[in-house]
Amino acid sequence: QIQTDRYTGNVVDMDHGRMPALGFAIEAKSTTVLFTGDGRPGPAMVAALAEAQHWVVNTPTRQEPLDAHASLDTYLDLIDPSVPPKRVFVCHRTFDEVPSETIRFPMDEEVYVLEPLE
Repeated sequence: QIQTDRYTGNVVDMDHGRMPALGFAIEAKSTTVLFTGDGRPGPAMVAALAEAQHWVVNTPTRQEPLDAHASLDTYLDLIDPSVPPKRVFVCHRTFDEVPSETIRFPMDEEVYVLEPLE
């Protein structure tokens, strides 16, 4: 755990198969931002996701999980409808010319056009 007068940071274990991986939960005031890290969510990450208001999900695939990676659908299935996160950000990698306008899931060969936030 890392603690300052402005935030608290906690490490959360992830399952990445052949190598260790970590996620991070950053708490500031009454808000928690959770970065899933690279891998699949284990029990500690599932519990941390339930507490976080904002998720940063690291996944290269939307539908089918890979050996060492969960899919976006895997994470979305973990959302509790009675207490959903306020925002879900998706990252892993993109090869798009304008990455702020699209999300590319290279393993699925799918591209989603993002609607601007108002």
